Amino acid sequence: MRRSQNGYADRYRAQRVVFDCLTENTTKISFSEIGIAEKDEIEQRIAGMSESVCKKWLQNTFGPSDSETLLPQTPKPLRAVWGEEGHQGYPAMYNNSLGTF
Repeated sequence: MRRSQNGYADRYRAQRVVFDCLTENTTKISFSEIGIAEKDEIEQRIAGMSESVCKKWLQNTFGPSDSETLLPQTPKPLRAVWGEEGHQGYPAMYNNSLGTF
């Protein structure tokens, strides 16, 4: 991403993809039989989830990690939500009223 002409935007998008991936899997990360898992256990689960699940989300968005070039990226709305299959648009998130911002 550093060599990309849009490196700053690509890094921001990669962070959003990882954050959305971890958010999607919050229950799995923090669950414990007796409530919420301990901090160390949550940290280990975040690291494991990042490597096993979120890496796939990134590869789906940017292409294989061993590739020299990134897949072409197009602008997305600020409220874009990322999923396992890529960008997911939810029309309910956008204001449909005319004449408003």
